[in-house]
Amino acid sequence: MIYNYYEKKESLSLKLTKLNLALLKLSSETGISIIDVDQILAESGANQYLVKILEYTPQGYQLIAIEFVRVLEDVGFFEHRPLLVQMGNREK
Repeated sequence: MIYNYYEKKESLSLKLTKLNLALLKLSSETGISIIDVDQILAESGANQYLVKILEYTPQGYQLIAIEFVRVLEDVGFFEHRPLLVQMGNREK
């Protein structure tokens, strides 16, 4: 499909695309982890977890929370050491 956004009113879809691009840039420049909620829910059968755009069922929020905790564990958030030391060791 071909899109042309010239002089178009900024729709929610366009706002979310811009947000995703900003998050991609933030992640690539800082190393911060970004959780792809759409992918998590899609892999689990998105329709059953979606109430409406950006609103999920309790089970959908639980899937998101599980991934969030997994990311925190991956970066060592629950380890008994200063978090700033961990962040200072990332490669530039």
